[in-house]
Amino acid sequence: MPDLLYPNPYVRILMCVRQRLNNWNYANHSAPFWRFYWNPLPDAYVILHGRETYLSPDTCYALPPNTPFGSRNTRETEQFYMHFLARAPYDTVEPGVYAFPLTGTIRQAIDFLSSSFHRSAPRAARAQAGVWAHLLACLSLGAVPEEKLGLVYTDPRIARAIDRIEETVELGNEELAGEASMNVNAFIRLFKEQTGVTPQSYIQKKKIEKACVLLHFTDKTIDEIADKTGFCDRYHFSRVFRRQRGLGPAAFRKIRA
Repeated sequence: MPDLLYPNPYVRILMCVRQRLNNWNYANHSAPFWRFYWNPLPDAYVILHGRETYLSPDTCYALPPNTPFGSRNTRETEQFYMHFLARAPYDTVEPGVYAFPLTGTIRQAIDFLSSSFHRSAPRAARAQAGVWAHLLACLSLGAVPEEKLGLVYTDPRIARAIDRIEETVELGNEELAGEASMNVNAFIRLFKEQTGVTPQSYIQKKKIEKACVLLHFTDKTIDEIADKTGFCDRYHFSRVFRRQRGLGPAAFRKIRA
């Protein structure tokens, strides 16, 4: 199949919320998904590399996956936020706070999502909410300068392998190499040349990213999440999670927005 002229970023919306904020004082929100913020009221800040960014009511802000930012507010305020996923090259964008202006269309999208993006809404309203949410996500991705984008896999065999890993993390080197019609050792070498890591290191990273999403957006227990992401037990899962994220699964689950 020929390459698409306009590759699909495969956006997946995880959460849309509009809420009052009393205490948004966190040292580190780092997580493997995108965040979109709009604060209609003043007095909220994000902090990255020691620099504070005031969240202006006339501006929207997008923060890429694994951006190690903190946040603060000193009085009650209000916030609309959205979490979402996107595939390469938008899964490894350089950490930063990417701003773009609030427009009438964006405000229309936020107003609709604030009242309609929930499971009990009528099917037609949820379908329309999905369109608005994807619009906000794509505008967030579009705010990223080209030079800040992540890796683009030039070899189509590795690009296909990455897509397969996105579909399921339960893959071995032999299966991936076979699907690429390559010798296993040659596939591993090429994969590392393209991504900087071995296939199994990449898969383990994706397992932890999947676990992060389950921790934030489901009520599954840590044992259930360990099993669902292919770890033999919660203790092995917790060790790997802490090594990759710098904190344990239970502590990560407590970080919100």
